[in-house]
Amino acid sequence: MKTAKRLAFYEIAAARAQSAKTFDGKVYKLQGAVAVEHETGSIKRVADIYYDIRSVRDHNQRIMAKRRHKEEELKEVSHKSS
Repeated sequence: MKTAKRLAFYEIAAARAQSAKTFDGKVYKLQGAVAVEHETGSIKRVADIYYDIRSVRDHNQRIMAKRRHKEEELKEVSHKSS
């Protein structure tokens, strides 16, 4: 069985990631290494919220990485091609 690749915070900034959702329900729009909170507009660095991120979505709104528990690593999600 193939293990999922860990997604580091600098890979999120460099990847095609568009948004991230945290365990407390906040949604951030990702702009490089900066995350802008959807409702309040507050700005944080991706490195500062990395351990709170539950899922990361790409520009097509498909989940590209996720974790189920806060203690787990953020892992890439592979999508089956149809």
